[in-house]
Amino acid sequence: MQVEITDLLTLEEYVSSLKERVPGINSYKYLGSGDEFDSAIQAFFNNKYQGGIVLFLGIFDSLTRDSGGKQSFAPVFCQICVLKKADPKVERDTLIAKNETWKTALNLIGTIEKDMEESARMASTKRLRVEVDGDKLIPLERVANVNAWGWATDIIFTIPVNSIKFS
Repeated sequence: MQVEITDLLTLEEYVSSLKERVPGINSYKYLGSGDEFDSAIQAFFNNKYQGGIVLFLGIFDSLTRDSGGKQSFAPVFCQICVLKKADPKVERDTLIAKNETWKTALNLIGTIEKDMEESARMASTKRLRVEVDGDKLIPLERVANVNAWGWATDIIFTIPVNSIKFS
């Protein structure tokens, strides 16, 4: 799939589309940042959770970078989480949730990397550039006091911004 991300809205639309493309994800929710992140997760699990794995996106920081040939890019620092409720009192329930979300997180990263490879045929200013920070998954346990378990990864989407900066 050739993906073009031109701003924060198209970045969010792209991540939300992964719900349909990655098996196992039942719901998607865009979150704010910082303190809002935990309260939004808690509110989702308390009010809208209907089971299964939930994909969350938080957009945190951005900066601007110039590269050769007068090309400007804006790396956007995000966190993507996949979480599922599990009862810590039920034997192995949390391990099962962590295993399911681990496999889903790996599939999610693989899908993003595949999209990046497929965009290589696009003009350099339109290519999808994504970096998984440190190539690591961060374990999450009992997130936001709702017994949600899973994994997070910090991802940097690099957006070409010549058309925005010099319009």
